[in-house]
Amino acid sequence: MLRFALVVAVCAAAVQTGLHLGGVWLLDGRFASLDAGSDRGIGGSAVVVAGEIAALGALVACVRSRNRADALRLGFLAAALGFLGIDRVAALHDRLAYGLADRANLPHAAAWPTLIVYAPLLLPSAWILWFALPGDIATRTARAGILCLGCALAILPVALVVDLVHGSLPNGAIRDVAIAAKEGFALAGWVLVAGALVATAGVTAARPAGATRRPTAPA
Repeated sequence: MLRFALVVAVCAAAVQTGLHLGGVWLLDGRFASLDAGSDRGIGGSAVVVAGEIAALGALVACVRSRNRADALRLGFLAAALGFLGIDRVAALHDRLAYGLADRANLPHAAAWPTLIVYAPLLLPSAWILWFALPGDIATRTARAGILCLGCALAILPVALVVDLVHGSLPNGAIRDVAIAAKEGFALAGWVLVAGALVATAGVTAARPAGATRRPTAPA
């Protein structure tokens, strides 16, 4: 499961990165749909699709689960991931983040306050994906997705620090590569999480109420 999901995630991120950098460097940014940082570009659409597949997988797993605690956690995941996927297009996070930055008298810098604004969704979702998915079939895949998404989010506070130190974010190739890296990690992370939850949906029905994870045998 992990190997297949990794291949799909790497390919998706590589294609998105190539389209973004090619659009900026070879086509002078004439095609906004190739901009990986655009909420309405090809990359943004891919993230929305992956996010909604993840949410649907969590919802199916929730409905099929015979364990009440698992069902509650998966239901939360379905709602949270579905909202975050749609929000990529709705861009509510940008409005909330910019408003918080203005109140704190800090630069907008890559909408860094998104980490704070959506912490009540991001932290519980990450915990469930890392520690509490039913069964063990998708755990490594989910954790790989969390690591990729964490790398993407880590760029936000870095952007704030750079802006505060230098007075603005860099332009040119550095900015282009930073956007490509952030959005590439984000897309890969969403693909991995979606794969993990689709796999989880296939095993939840076989897990009886009150079941716990089998201890992992020592290597």
